[in-house]
Amino acid sequence: MPTGQVLYLDRHLPAPPPARPDAIVLGRPSAAPPTGGTVCVYIDERDASRLAELIGPARLTGAGGSRHLMLAPAANGTARGEVAPPRGGRFLTTVLMTDIVESTATVARIGDRRWGELLAGHYADCCAVAAYAGGEIVDTTGDGIVAIFDGPTRAVAAAAAIQATARERGIGVRAGVHCGECERIPQGVAGVAVHIAARVCGLGEGDEVLTTGTVRDLAVGSTLAFEPRGVRTLRGVPGEWTLFRAVEAD
Repeated sequence: MPTGQVLYLDRHLPAPPPARPDAIVLGRPSAAPPTGGTVCVYIDERDASRLAELIGPARLTGAGGSRHLMLAPAANGTARGEVAPPRGGRFLTTVLMTDIVESTATVARIGDRRWGELLAGHYADCCAVAAYAGGEIVDTTGDGIVAIFDGPTRAVAAAAAIQATARERGIGVRAGVHCGECERIPQGVAGVAVHIAARVCGLGEGDEVLTTGTVRDLAVGSTLAFEPRGVRTLRGVPGEWTLFRAVEAD
C-alpha cells in the first residue's frame, strides 16, 4: 500500500458496496468497529485526485496539516442505521460535542507533524464510532467533533467509545451532550442546542461525558446513570442549567 497522505473515506451507500473499483476496501481503522463503506487508507499525493474521482462527488478537507486529509461526502446521504435529518426546517436531535484535553500542550510537546498524524487518526476513529452508533458527524472544531444522533443513549455511548479510542492514542477527550432542536445548514447544523452542547463540553474534565438535565430526563429507563454535577450558567445561554455526568449503571 502506498504511503503519503492519510484519507478517511465515508461512502454513505444505501446498500452494500457493489463490485466496482471505488468499493474496494484498502484498510480499516484497527481501533474502531467496521462500518460498511468506512475505510482509513494511506495514499500518495499523486493518487489523491484520482481517488476522489473514483468515489464520486466529495470534498477534500484538511485534518490537522496539509499532508493529512479527510474526505467526506459533498451531499447528504444515509447509510443504514444512520441519522436521516430532514433537508430543511427544524428537527429534534441529540448533539454530541467533543474536545481534546490540553491539546495546545500536546502540540507543543510532540510537534506539528506528529500532532497532525495523531489528529487524523483521532478523526478517523470518531467517524467510525459515530457511524457505528447510528450518528452523523456534521462538523469539526479544530480538535473535536460535532455529531448528531437520534437519541441520547446512542450519543453517550458514542462519546464513551470515542474516549476509549483516544486513550489508546494517549490523549484525553471531554464530551458534552444535549438534546434540542436544530436546523440543517450547508456547513452542518445550527441552533442553540449546538451552543449548549459546546458550553457543557467545555465544563467537563478528561474522559467525562457531561449532559444537561434534558438528556437525563429523556434517558429514563436506559442503562445510563447520571451523577449530579451542580447547577451552572452557560455563557451566552439564558437561565441556569443542572449538569450531570453520564456513566453506565452498575
